[in-house]
Amino acid sequence: MTAKVDSYAVAYVGLDLKVDGLAVEAVSGQSFCLRRRRQSESGKQQKPLILVSQDAAIIAAGLAGPALGERPLICGGRCGPTGKRMADLAKKQSTALASRRQHPGCAG
Repeated sequence: MTAKVDSYAVAYVGLDLKVDGLAVEAVSGQSFCLRRRRQSESGKQQKPLILVSQDAAIIAAGLAGPALGERPLICGGRCGPTGKRMADLAKKQSTALASRRQHPGCAG
């Protein structure tokens, strides 16, 4: 899959667009899938990686294991307890965190 991603390009309005990074979302709810995908992709490509899940335990599993030469961006969590767990995880792993604001009146 990495070779296909690396070679993908499309011309759009006079610009040549290429893939600059990869986002991997854990939709199955199984933490080992995110960890396995991260480990398989990190040795093959040099593009930034984004790990996406609303579950801090799944993100933690995706970050687990030996350092693979990169620090992926983690994306997930909203304000409140989930956001706090994601922020604590990002701080512990020394990685960046992107989060979403659920609504203007979000408690927490």
